[in-house]
Amino acid sequence: MEDAVFIPAFPGAEGFGAKSVGGRGGRVFEVTNLNDRGPGSLRAAIEAEGPRTVVFRVGGTIELESSLRIENPYITIAGQTAPGGGITLRNSADHARTPLIIQTNDVIVRHIRSRPGGNVNEIGTLDAITIASDKQNVYNVIVDHSSFSWATDEVANIYYDAHDITIQWSILSEGLDCSTHIEAGERQCHSTGLLIGSNGAENISIHHNLFAHNRNRNPRIKTTGLVDVVNNVIYNPGFGPSYRSPSYVHGGRAVVPVNYIGNFFKPGADTGSADWFIDTKQDVQVYLEGNVSPTQVIDPESLEEVVPIRHAAAPITTTSAQVAYDKILEQAGASYGLACDGTRFIRRDPVDTRIIQEVQQGSGQIIDDPMDVGGWPQLSAGIPCLDTDRDGMPDAFEALYGFNPSNLSDSTEDADGDVYTNLEEYLNGTNPLVSSVLSTQDPGFSNGSAIPNTTSIKIEAEDIDNITGYRIERNRAASGHQMLSLVRQSHGEVGTVNYTFNGPAANYDVQIGTFDEDDGQASFALKLNNLPIGQVELDAQLGGKGAASAANAVTLGMASRVALKPGDIITVTGFENAREHARLDFIEFTAAPIFR
Repeated sequence: MEDAVFIPAFPGAEGFGAKSVGGRGGRVFEVTNLNDRGPGSLRAAIEAEGPRTVVFRVGGTIELESSLRIENPYITIAGQTAPGGGITLRNSADHARTPLIIQTNDVIVRHIRSRPGGNVNEIGTLDAITIASDKQNVYNVIVDHSSFSWATDEVANIYYDAHDITIQWSILSEGLDCSTHIEAGERQCHSTGLLIGSNGAENISIHHNLFAHNRNRNPRIKTTGLVDVVNNVIYNPGFGPSYRSPSYVHGGRAVVPVNYIGNFFKPGADTGSADWFIDTKQDVQVYLEGNVSPTQVIDPESLEEVVPIRHAAAPITTTSAQVAYDKILEQAGASYGLACDGTRFIRRDPVDTRIIQEVQQGSGQIIDDPMDVGGWPQLSAGIPCLDTDRDGMPDAFEALYGFNPSNLSDSTEDADGDVYTNLEEYLNGTNPLVSSVLSTQDPGFSNGSAIPNTTSIKIEAEDIDNITGYRIERNRAASGHQMLSLVRQSHGEVGTVNYTFNGPAANYDVQIGTFDEDDGQASFALKLNNLPIGQVELDAQLGGKGAASAANAVTLGMASRVALKPGDIITVTGFENAREHARLDFIEFTAAPIFR
């Protein structure tokens, strides 16, 4: 039986929720006003039935009288289409409810902000977003590049039997502490980030998010299914009476498998003297790799819960924690909008801009009330794009690519045959005439074993055409008896190779062959299309005193699960140090395993 073709929800969608089809091929609903309900409102689009895509013809803040409940499946909410300052959800002055609740399958939410706030007139607990239902299955949900804050319970909540869920590239910040949260009939201080709860939730991917100024639950995992926590930044967590650490995992009716990989923990003013950042309790199997913390990553009493092998999970492009930190601060949250011709532009609201600056500067603190930090900013309504046929694609985009601005049906067509409709290409900021598909193999979204993918490409470094600074060195210990080297160059020299990838599109692990001699500490940096994705230092000191030999030959991993396609530029830069010559023997690309 052949593998099913896998097309992610959009280019860049990863993790367990990436199989969501959203509103692909369905009707287009235009949000033309900021009303709570009625024609042209966001609520009207959400409550409609059938596949549908929601685009915005107005920017600003929607004040809600009650929760927006997504109960009908197959919907894409494209906040990036809003003009002006984008879209924010908040509660009205008289109501305190969770603004956005996802209670069905195949939902895509992108570039939306939800900042409910407490309510002095109505005591209660609320989230900024909830993904849960006690009545029907909730699955194939992906939340991307969105911003959530100012909730009185969790900022975000994944609960009941929700499964195959991704929250990625989002900001979860400033859970309100001493606000209107109620426990056992009494107000309690309760600044929390993300709860993954109940015994049925499973196959949850939490990656490339920023958790900032939440006292705890960064996240709290209390379920029985697999949870993948990869490449997140946790800044200025604190502590509560029930928690000894900012991130907490404990079992339910069965053992909980959890991966914590490449996360960056950064203390702030409220962190205090934390001894560790992850704590576990009963029936947990936690895998740890590459997490960065100024203290111990995990409570020493929890070490018996640590397992040596990563739990099989849906693919996520993973970098070092430091690289992830830089990328998240640059890209996370509702961070861009779409121009009428489909190009992207940077657009963060003042709240996210402040949060990012505080993470960078090590400033800010946990808050009790949005007004402590200035409250909700005024957002410009903006000027909507002209869309004559109201098919979701602006006339400027259609004219640019030869579509008909008066033909309603061409938005559901697929000009380049890559499954994404022409409308989706606009929403994704991609060229509708050039395929956007990077991989056609189903990564197998289930908790199971890995199926090896045998594709492996080995490139001899000396055969690469675009080389700067390096010279060819002959040595029988090298693959092919030749390699690139900075031997006999000046101290501190730098060599660079640029390789144009021409293998099949897939996710690859990238390795280099080199020689770790007994002298200095040379290093290598790896870039993809000029973006840093990996680095490594030669510090094993395997002997040789400047001479390469079979005894000091090593193969080192530079990056894992890198999405590559033909034409991508791979740059490897070697840095000589104290007569260790940053020798580059080969670059090897091995297709990452397909998980089932």
